[in-house]
Amino acid sequence: MNRYALIKGEVVDNVVLWDGDETRWTPPQDVTLVMVDDGWGFGVGDLYIDGVFYRPVPPEPTVDADGYMVQNGVRMTDENGQWITAESYYA
Repeated sequence: MNRYALIKGEVVDNVVLWDGDETRWTPPQDVTLVMVDDGWGFGVGDLYIDGVFYRPVPPEPTVDADGYMVQNGVRMTDENGQWITAESYYA
């Protein structure tokens, strides 16, 4: 089994393990497969441009009308100003 990034346009759409047997599964027409090693650090939503993976820089947080820190439409602090933690997992 090999690990593949499924690229739509220039964006990593998914990551799969696949044995290359096209009789059992064929990638969609609009997807480019890129075989990758386990040590590559990238994930869904990252960019793939000219053979290189890039992690997009997240936008700077803002403060909403209630005084909460917000990033990508999600509140990042609670009512006491403490950070709300979340983890992102990358393939």
